[in-house]
Amino acid sequence: MENRQNRTNQGVMWGAVLIGLGIVFLLQQIFPGFFGALIWSAVFAVGAVATYGAYTRNKQNWWLLIPVYVMGFIAAIIQIGSIRWLPGEFVGAFVMLAIGFPFLYVYLKNSEHWWALIPAYTMAAIAGIILVSMLPLSEEMVGSFVMFAIAAPFLYVYLHNRQHWWALIPGGIMAVIGVGLFIAGMAWIFPAVMIVAGLYLLYRQFGKGSRDVAAPTSGPAADHAYDTPVREFEPIMAGPEADRPQE
Repeated sequence: MENRQNRTNQGVMWGAVLIGLGIVFLLQQIFPGFFGALIWSAVFAVGAVATYGAYTRNKQNWWLLIPVYVMGFIAAIIQIGSIRWLPGEFVGAFVMLAIGFPFLYVYLKNSEHWWALIPAYTMAAIAGIILVSMLPLSEEMVGSFVMFAIAAPFLYVYLHNRQHWWALIPGGIMAVIGVGLFIAGMAWIFPAVMIVAGLYLLYRQFGKGSRDVAAPTSGPAADHAYDTPVREFEPIMAGPEADRPQE
């Protein structure tokens, strides 16, 4: 009886959603441009909320979370894409992260599903590459980020379990290439360091001479420079002679 009631409620809900979407699409055909990005984003957001409500009534229907996430994702993409001043690379990075998030959720839900980290990290790395390419960096710097992104999973495998020493081979190679590209991209820093070091040495050389105070050789100061009496050397006596009274 309860299952029948749940199916009835789901049928009513999906019927209402289909009717609402049908009305929206019909009005869009009759009045082109009537609905903006905000309205379409709201439509998909409402659909996601309604579907999630059906999931909360019966959590055994876990597959309902898939359309919930998809509709929420579409609503966010429509809204972000409507921002004119936002670069297209940012939208692409958001798409990659949105694709990788469900895999990360699967791993966090059950750590035994470690395979889900592979697509999650891949999407995150691609998103990072897209964002880095937006910065005013040289091609060598972007390539260095790519190499480090490839090396990171292998180095993590080795640090997580030192018996997997084989992970150091690809991880180390990619890391070395990344360091080389980083140095090539930051080649201007070495001449700058040399210039700064040279200026510092010159400052020490000339500044030290100006700070040294020479002893006066003439004038009143010279007359009093050596007024301190100098004691003559007195031999140290010991033994019986030290006990005799001194004259």
